[in-house]
Formats: sequence, C-alpha cells, structure tokens
Amino acid sequence: MAIALDYQDCAPAVRTNRGRLLAWLRGLLPLWRSSDPAWDAVIAKKDDRLLQDIGLTRREALGTNGYFWHEWSRTREPWSL
Repeated sequence: MAIALDYQDCAPAVRTNRGRLLAWLRGLLPLWRSSDPAWDAVIAKKDDRLLQDIGLTRREALGTNGYFWHEWSRTREPWSL
C-alpha cells in the first residue's frame, strides 16, 4: 500500500493549525500563575504545618504536576537530617 503526500497542499493546513494553536496559547497566558516569593517560601519548607493551618495538603498546594516534580526531586535529594 502506497501513500502519496502533496506537501504543497499540507503546508497551508499546518500554518493554519499552528496559528490557531498560538492564538489559543496566547489566550491561556493571563491564566498562568505568576511566581509569588512568599508562597514559594512556604512551599519550600519541608514541614507542612503552615499548609495545614490554611487547610491545604502539599498535593493541593502544588497541583498535580508540581507535586510529581516535588516528589521526584525529593527522592533525588541526598538524605539529610
């Protein structure tokens, strides 16, 4: 079975989809959380007492992706007392 592609016909479709994707991403930029130094300091602490005081778990505070990377880096960190 052979498949023939005409790259001249594909190029405008790719540009159109790329343009829609870029427009969609630009719409999401205002929703991106800006970095807050005070919040980053609370998250950087190894103790979760401050988070518990405001009723959050570390997983809720970091979000799904943040919690994954936090746990990943925690396992890579040398063991310290």
